[in-house]
Amino acid sequence: MTLRVAGTAAAAVAATGLICLGPVAPAPAGAGAASPACTPPSYPSLGVDVDGTLFFSTTDSVDRRRLWKTDGTRAGTVLVKDLGKGAEIRQYTLTAAGGTLFFLADDGEHGWEVWRSDGTRAGTRMVKDVSTTHSPYTGPLDFTVAGDTMFFTANDGVHGRELWRTDGTRSGTVLVKDIGPGTNKRGPGILGAVGDTVFLVADDGEHGVELWKTDGTRAGTVLVEDLRPGPGSSSFAGGVVADDKVFLAVGKSSNGQDLWTSDGTEAGTVLVRHFDPDDADFSYGIEDLTAAGDRLFFTANDGVHGREVWTSDGTEAGTVMVKALASDTGYYTERYGPYYLGPRRLRAVGDQVFFTADDDVHGGELWRSDGTEAGTVLVADVRPGASASAPGPVTAVGEQVFFTADDGVHGRELWRSDGTPAGTALVRDVDANDDYYYPGVERVATSGGLVFFSADDGVRGRELWRSDGTREGTALLRDIAVKNRLDILGYDWKPYVLSVRFYTSGDGTLRVRPVAGSEIEPSRQFLEGGQGDHSIRLTRAGEAQLRRTGQLRVTARFTYVPCAGETLSEVRSYTLKRR
Repeated sequence: MTLRVAGTAAAAVAATGLICLGPVAPAPAGAGAASPACTPPSYPSLGVDVDGTLFFSTTDSVDRRRLWKTDGTRAGTVLVKDLGKGAEIRQYTLTAAGGTLFFLADDGEHGWEVWRSDGTRAGTRMVKDVSTTHSPYTGPLDFTVAGDTMFFTANDGVHGRELWRTDGTRSGTVLVKDIGPGTNKRGPGILGAVGDTVFLVADDGEHGVELWKTDGTRAGTVLVEDLRPGPGSSSFAGGVVADDKVFLAVGKSSNGQDLWTSDGTEAGTVLVRHFDPDDADFSYGIEDLTAAGDRLFFTANDGVHGREVWTSDGTEAGTVMVKALASDTGYYTERYGPYYLGPRRLRAVGDQVFFTADDDVHGGELWRSDGTEAGTVLVADVRPGASASAPGPVTAVGEQVFFTADDGVHGRELWRSDGTPAGTALVRDVDANDDYYYPGVERVATSGGLVFFSADDGVRGRELWRSDGTREGTALLRDIAVKNRLDILGYDWKPYVLSVRFYTSGDGTLRVRPVAGSEIEPSRQFLEGGQGDHSIRLTRAGEAQLRRTGQLRVTARFTYVPCAGETLSEVRSYTLKRR
């Protein structure tokens, strides 16, 4: 016997209730998934501070990204604006300029464009419809602030990808200069700003990809130096602004990389040092360029010590390795195989940098350096012994830094430090999942003297939390995605059993009951949030009718009772036919 099923949707019915079932089934072995939660997660983005207010985006109960803001209180954590059905926000583009928030968004109508917000619904709007093709590949990139002006690159469908600037108004959003010929081009890449001057790399069709600068005007957008004379391009591997100059990692046509510096003039654009004089191995590349005070910090491999932290004042004599931490000298290490990249995650705090490194004794732990060998020290061995706590990038608040780390006991949590072992401590064990491969606490930002981060406490899903550095002052800000969700997605069948696919936003119970005397058996299923299948069996009378008439119509009520929040119910009808 073959059954054919046709489904039709009836009206959805919602009621309210509060039941906490807790976890009812273990996660699959090795899943490394988020811990079970009673309400769905909002997945808050990394926030950005605008004059003491933290702006961030979330995925809410209707599965679209919305713009939010917070002053660090529950009452002050509010939705700024819903951009509309199908809208999205590119969460890593949130940028502050002159007291205004800029971000990249797609409102479902204009494609990816630059938006601005002053924190009000009326003041949150698209700046200008620049990328008229509405393609995701032509959207604005490289948001960079110089003074109160934001620079970016975009493709308007006429000039190809070029340099633009905006003051937040439609009339003040203009093409700076059409540097390269044609429309089919990669376009410029912005390196950073020194005061009101922006450094970038661009190809004008004559000199190849080289170093340029701009003051925001067409006339003031000029080539700084043709580092590789002729139509050939220099291979720029990275750049950062430090003090009043820009540092560049530039690949050579033959081998290795050069560290250059420039003050924006041809005479002031000079080679600082060449790395990898004898070997083209890519492991010698200059990476993690980070400005701290008036100095540059970076990692490089000089062919002798392996990848280590270096510092530079812009001169060859002043470009030195701060300290040899690991005994391994090559890209391949006995301890980590081909995956150890040396010190990483450099972050500036005042005139120092904090970074993660393995000194062959303590595993990957947090270090700090003031640019001297004596001043390059282990902050704390968070996970004692040779195992790594793998600390995340630091965020500074006052005299303390905050970072995430896994001490081998609590999972990845928020830690604080004053730069000493004694002053380094776990802030609070928030995240419910201590699986090594689970992200735990992440996306740490600061605003108004507070630390904000994303975490899942096992009850409310991944939401935004705040901390003043104490256990008591660390709390959930608001359960944003509190609305539960039940979706009946599809169906399958086999003789006398209807298999219905569903989605729920969190843990709970799914109950199925017959409606109007339908010949199906009542059933229920304990579940974890996500997609699943539920089997509905016909009664014996239903089986007999199907055999006798060749057709049976059944109606079922699906009721989702979540751990917390409102109970949801949907009624669906299905027609089963025998061929």
